[in-house]
Amino acid sequence: MRRFLKFISMTAAAVLAAAAVYAVVTLPPRALAPSPPPSDGRLVWGAYHVHSTRSDGSGSLDEIAAAAARAGLHFVVFTDHSDATHVDAPVYRSGVLCIDAPELSTQSGHLVALNLQRPSAYPLAGEARDVIEDIHRLGGWAVAAHPESPRPELRWRAPGVRLDGFEWLNVDSEWRAHSAWRLLGAGLRTFIRAPETIASLFEATRVPARPNGMADGEQMFSLAALDAHARFGSDSNGARRGAALHLPPLRGGGEAF
Repeated sequence: MRRFLKFISMTAAAVLAAAAVYAVVTLPPRALAPSPPPSDGRLVWGAYHVHSTRSDGSGSLDEIAAAAARAGLHFVVFTDHSDATHVDAPVYRSGVLCIDAPELSTQSGHLVALNLQRPSAYPLAGEARDVIEDIHRLGGWAVAAHPESPRPELRWRAPGVRLDGFEWLNVDSEWRAHSAWRLLGAGLRTFIRAPETIASLFEATRVPARPNGMADGEQMFSLAALDAHARFGSDSNGARRGAALHLPPLRGGGEAF
């Protein structure tokens, strides 16, 4: 029995050592430091499409804003899953402008409602065309969230409707496109060099010029989305709550966010 336990412990130690060596050898290069932004206020830094504990994120509004301040960001756009019947007015937290832009569920995919001037008097859901009309009626802009997600139920499926913008990059969609083995390796490397490892999963060649079915002549703006989630067991609408995994944790100083 002792020999068997010793064999098991030695095997486990060898596997862990091999995993550690693999993670170190396959580390992505360190991120380059960006050029200092102009000091005349022409350029601002921010994070778009962030979920908090109000839906399927793991950090509170104050915790996320504090992390954003440590990272040198000027604004955060919170996109918690909602029906737009409650929308917070823009407010500064830890010196960071916090903007509420609910992520709405339609029959054809998710929409982020930017710039709503007031909450809706009734829940926004149902046909995508009707939800977009309501967003415009409330003074907002309709943005197609994760339009090319590998999960069919999350893709944008309403060609021919009038969108104001779309997410040309979505981090949540990027990691879903990789195999379990690659994600396992990335998980190991995350403990050593988290931001660079996450960025290594992005494949810009897969990003379309515009969402599927959008007419070439339609004028839209595009956004790069974090789509930060942290809860297991949440459904595609962020309704069911589950356990939270802080990986990587909310930190500032350019380390992770």
